Amino acid sequence: MGIDKKSYFYVVLIQVIYVGYYILTKSAYNGGTNNFVFVFYRQFLATLILVPFAILFERMETLKPKTVKGMAKIVGLGLSLGGAIVLAFYKGPHLKPIMHRHLLGRRSSSTATSEGRTWITGAFINLAANVVWGLWIVMQAKVLESYPSKLLLTTLQCALSAIQTFFVAIIFTRDLHPWKLHLDIGLLAIAYAGILTTAAVFYLQTCCLQRRGPVFFAMSTPLSFIFTMICSYVILGESITLGR
Repeated sequence: MGIDKKSYFYVVLIQVIYVGYYILTKSAYNGGTNNFVFVFYRQFLATLILVPFAILFERMETLKPKTVKGMAKIVGLGLSLGGAIVLAFYKGPHLKPIMHRHLLGRRSSSTATSEGRTWITGAFINLAANVVWGLWIVMQAKVLESYPSKLLLTTLQCALSAIQTFFVAIIFTRDLHPWKLHLDIGLLAIAYAGILTTAAVFYLQTCCLQRRGPVFFAMSTPLSFIFTMICSYVILGESITLGR
């Protein structure tokens, strides 16, 4: 059996897209974009893009049961969690940034004192996000075994998440000002996140999960960490430590 070049291409492309997402989102948040509103607009835009394609291409769908994968899923999830814990709680030396000018907006005004007060909270939030993400990947792969409609599954996920994030956003963001869109880095980040990071990546992710399973996909995630660290260091002038 030859090498499945498409799957490798999918996972690398996904991680590269995530790099742009992390950089733009960080710049948008530094510029004052509300995080709750941002997530809702991202999911809503992705839904608007995917619905027409789902209607056109997924009307005639058949079910194809597939075999269940082994314990490798749990092992892969455990390794991902272990890596997240190490990165969260180990603090190494700082690396001096190459560029001191922030190319995509003003730099974050966080100080060493504030970082010391919040890094534990951030570490646990990051750990929880990785746990949920790992479970989501495994559940997607399981759903695709009996319902292999990748485009429709992606559309339904985006639509349901748009509804959920809307109610969360209106609960935590009562002021109308953060909901207004402007021609700035925030709008660019929303467009990038909705079109590429959500609509395109979620679909490519289901393609990869259907072809190779969750373990193969999970093994590619360190690529985005490495690429993002390099881009943040070079482009944004972010301070980087070997660890948290």
